[in-house]
Amino acid sequence: MPFDPNQPRLIRCLDLDSPVNTVAWSPDGRLLATADDARRVTVFTREGRRLWQAAGHEQRVWSVAWSPDGRWLLATTSAASGFDVIAIDLAGHGESQRFIDSPADDLNAEFSPDGRWVAYQSRRSGQFEVWVTPGPGAPAPGAAGPGDQEVRVSAGGGTRPVWTQNGRELRSE
Repeated sequence: MPFDPNQPRLIRCLDLDSPVNTVAWSPDGRLLATADDARRVTVFTREGRRLWQAAGHEQRVWSVAWSPDGRWLLATTSAASGFDVIAIDLAGHGESQRFIDSPADDLNAEFSPDGRWVAYQSRRSGQFEVWVTPGPGAPAPGAAGPGDQEVRVSAGGGTRPVWTQNGRELRSE
């Protein structure tokens, strides 16, 4: 049974050995992804069983976001150079790749409702702005690969982008 926020119920507590920075339910409500201070992204079943774990990131993992089809996870990681976003292919046995990697801080990535686009905040213009790029596994026509066609979509600042339900607009702080 998928998670229903209108019908709260107690789920088994997870056995965690490190502070968790964020959690995200999969689109079907069957899995829970966590990002933690021990440099891991972990996926649990709703019953609390550890299903999968990606460890070994340079520093803390700050956020996770699921693709609408549940195939991809985006995670914001910190490194000596700042914040970057990695893409984890859950259909490909959890292989991860740098997805948004610039000398500036890039973080808080979110998939569009159709999964074709990713919005995120970046400081590459000198202040945080909202940017959009094709999602992993779906480069835009003419793009060499993910992150190749990044476009700034805010002016005057923007953080924590959130797509509207129809995917045609972004809201940010």
